[in-house]
Amino acid sequence: MDTEEDPDIFAPIDFDQVDNSQRRSVRYIREDLECQVLTQTWYFKTLKFTAKLLDISSRGALLDCPDLPAKTKKLVVRVRFPDQQEFLIQAHVIRFTEPPHQLAVKFDRQEDDFADHLLETEGNLSFR
Repeated sequence: MDTEEDPDIFAPIDFDQVDNSQRRSVRYIREDLECQVLTQTWYFKTLKFTAKLLDISSRGALLDCPDLPAKTKKLVVRVRFPDQQEFLIQAHVIRFTEPPHQLAVKFDRQEDDFADHLLETEGNLSFR
């Protein structure tokens, strides 16, 4: 396990430092995926919020979720593909902006099976 702090995977790239890349994963843009954010209250009730997936990788995602409370730290991202394959991915919020209510989440572990399915099901790849 890494003991050093991971860099913000959604930080802008500093093109002046080409040899020192600040991103570790390619972020894909997929408009055909359904996305929900699941959180749990202190009394163990699960709350579900619809989110728009802005971009995603095997390590994290950028979501637009206007109904999610800003104080949310830990959550589960539910992603459903057009073939009905569904992934539940544990994550935590690393940045929240309001408005426009975007949140950057980092997955608690690298999601290789998810990344494989992401690539297998995409015909026209768009990425940032």
